[in-house]
Amino acid sequence: MNPKATLFAAAVVLAAGFGPAEPAAAQERQGFRLGIAVPLERAGVTYEKAVDNTDPETLVPAPRRGQVFEDEGSASGPLAGLALLAGYRWALGGGTFFGAEADLAFHRGVLEAQLEGSGTSPSRRQLGEVWPDDWSFEKRHSYGVTVHFGGSPGGLDSRDESVYLLAGVHRVAAQVTVNWLGCLSPVPCAPDQFASGADARDLDFLAWTVGVGFEKHLGERIALRAEGRYRTYTEESWVADFPEVRVTVPTGARGRGPGLTLTLVFEP
Repeated sequence: MNPKATLFAAAVVLAAGFGPAEPAAAQERQGFRLGIAVPLERAGVTYEKAVDNTDPETLVPAPRRGQVFEDEGSASGPLAGLALLAGYRWALGGGTFFGAEADLAFHRGVLEAQLEGSGTSPSRRQLGEVWPDDWSFEKRHSYGVTVHFGGSPGGLDSRDESVYLLAGVHRVAAQVTVNWLGCLSPVPCAPDQFASGADARDLDFLAWTVGVGFEKHLGERIALRAEGRYRTYTEESWVADFPEVRVTVPTGARGRGPGLTLTLVFEP
């Protein structure tokens, strides 16, 4: 079954099973919470690449022999998803609360860009240069934990509303795909001699999130909340080795960006 369809069906079942409850002010609410969320994000991803020709036995010809060429490019755009979450909220007294939630999300969206390239040839597509590759970033799924701390200051409590700060940490599975075109031979190539191909790499980012949220109860067991978030992805790096020509290619990707998450919360 489609994962997003499974999450939606689970939320419907959970909502259908709730019965009546005694009224409670927003700041006094405590207990288990389940929810379904729609995370929206405008992510910015940076892809960086270096071509190291400093091996004494490299086959890269002059003037590129002995040099390191570097380049990086950025892509940004919207990413969306669907998440299922479960957690617990504790009433701390004095109009404050603390909550912790675990969530699993499936994401959609691809960011695309092209490197400018770096080297000594006009096209920057000869051996030993950073070629102007087309590359893309696809976010697939994530899981992690988020904590909330807040309350209902002023007149929010009378309206069954609350505000809070949040912080979280998640594992994010993504794929970076590089489509390349260039010369693989130590002898300079004409454009009709360029080789082409595609390399896809699965990456596992650690992402840190901070933000603020607002929650409004629509009934005794259902609430709607909106969260503004900012997420930073730690850098994932790797090295591609080409021993046949004595060249190494250190590469990395990192990201960050703001987001908005809308969540329907159920209190069983």
